[in-house]
Amino acid sequence: MKAYYQLPDNSSYYNMPSLATLDAHRKKRSTSRWLAYDFLEQILKRNNYPDGKACLLKSICEVASIKLEERAGLLAEIVHTILTPSSTKDDIRDHSDNEYHAAEKLGQEDGKCGQLFPECPIDPIGQYSKLMTVGKYFV
Repeated sequence: MKAYYQLPDNSSYYNMPSLATLDAHRKKRSTSRWLAYDFLEQILKRNNYPDGKACLLKSICEVASIKLEERAGLLAEIVHTILTPSSTKDDIRDHSDNEYHAAEKLGQEDGKCGQLFPECPIDPIGQYSKLMTVGKYFV
């Protein structure tokens, strides 16, 4: 049995894509933080939270008001990073995306997120924390 492969015999046949091309392709297919926030708002609405945007803003505020502990764990670090708008380098899509940065700043300065976002009487971060506390006993 004989196999015949048409391999290049000259290195000029193979053109390595430039890093700029790879970076442009990566940016084109990646989602921005703002699209992720839109997605989270829809999830909150579907799970019977009264106002998805207000609850997300409240969550961002609460995460900003609490310092992340060293032993918090990987999942807590991921949630903290996602809910920290200043941790992204994504460009702002429109003016309404500044609300996320404002919620983070209010949480760092004031920390009274329940009073700042009365449209969301449910505490999403508190529910997440309770779930994680219960979950550690089953692992």
